[in-house]
Amino acid sequence: LHDGNPVDVVLNAIGEVGVVLVLEPGLREGHTVRRLLDGQPAAEPVASTAFTLMNVDRGAHQLSAEILDARGRVVARAGPQVFYMHRPSRLH
Repeated sequence: LHDGNPVDVVLNAIGEVGVVLVLEPGLREGHTVRRLLDGQPAAEPVASTAFTLMNVDRGAHQLSAEILDARGRVVARAGPQVFYMHRPSRLH
């Protein structure tokens, strides 16, 4: 996620979006990343800063991330970053 940068456009036929979260300092032991797509958890939290969102619908979306400590408490947030998913029409 890169706050303050222009809107991203993703062209992908199957709706996959690759994401790399750059943290300074890095992800600490016991911490996990919760990915939020349009304000809702996109998957279970993971102990990785690189992931792929699957089957994202066409249109505008907001991607955010929360860093959780070992007890599941939010210790940091990133985003939201707006992106547009372009997928081929099912009619063509």
